[in-house]
Amino acid sequence: SPAVAGVITVPIDPAGGSTLAVPIAAALARQAGMGVEIVAVPRASLSSDACLADPVRDAIAGGAPRAHGHLLLAYRPAGAIVDRVEHNDSVLVCMATRSRAAVGKVMLGSVSAAVVRASPVPVLLVGPAVRQVGERVRRLVACVDGSELAERALPFATDLAQRLTAELVL
Repeated sequence: SPAVAGVITVPIDPAGGSTLAVPIAAALARQAGMGVEIVAVPRASLSSDACLADPVRDAIAGGAPRAHGHLLLAYRPAGAIVDRVEHNDSVLVCMATRSRAAVGKVMLGSVSAAVVRASPVPVLLVGPAVRQVGERVRRLVACVDGSELAERALPFATDLAQRLTAELVL
């Protein structure tokens, strides 16, 4: 299909190993004709962009029409990710989450939770129970409750459903 404007931004943890968020984003990008941008916020000791090469190759192998990587040098990963999304052509963020006890979440916080709260675009979280990439997206479900926040989400859901040529269910 012809390329459509927009990218799916995939934050990765350079020290965390592979993640299903990359092939899931690649499958969505293939379906919607979008690109994939892999972003990483490495620790100070890992300031090389070498950690991006394998995920970019995985995105291309997964069928993304185009993929590239971008290293974000910042102290606060969530803030850097949200800033990148605000300044690129991102339509969706697709990121992995880790299983963590409730006490750990409260004490340490969560990059994915902070991105969800601050992202200007929808965020698809790939949890630790996800084991494989699913088939083509045929239906997108948007939950609405009459609130202002839900109303603001509808244009994003409509746009994403159109890009995926999927049915939108409210």
